[in-house]
Amino acid sequence: MVVEKDKKRKNNVQLLTDYFLEAKDWDYREPEFYKENNISYARNCKRSKEILGLCNGDLEKAKQLVDKTKEHCESRGLEWLLETVILKFIELTQHVKTI
Repeated sequence: MVVEKDKKRKNNVQLLTDYFLEAKDWDYREPEFYKENNISYARNCKRSKEILGLCNGDLEKAKQLVDKTKEHCESRGLEWLLETVILKFIELTQHVKTI
């Protein structure tokens, strides 16, 4: 039940960052893992805020974009981060404009 209370207190930036960490299977790791792999929650929050801005604050749309990027990259054996999600958003919007 404590987890549910924490989720209610988090803002959309934190929720999207948590969603990303879950998608990467980086949630609930030991602190050493984050240090060794140079993973910063604050940096990921900054990127999440940018993604939410691109999605007009729509958390569900932002999560869908994370899922699409994950699917695209993992099907090709590529690494991906939230920066990749931003680039994918730009790529998709440019593609739509050219059609």
